[in-house]
Amino acid sequence: MANYYTNHQKLDSLLNRCKHISTGSAKDLANRYNTSQRTVMRMIDTLRYKGYGIVYDRFINSYSIQ
Repeated sequence: MANYYTNHQKLDSLLNRCKHISTGSAKDLANRYNTSQRTVMRMIDTLRYKGYGIVYDRFINSYSIQ
């Protein structure tokens, strides 16, 4: 059974994952939310626009908030 999220739910979920440093790569997030990597990047840009300092750490393979 597929999970269907609203855009707001996806943003809240992504923000929560960033806070807990458990996002994985953009590709992992795209698979989780059943969307494209480009959409994931737009979601991250939206959160950055809202003031969250989201960065990607390739050594831990996760986005986090600074």
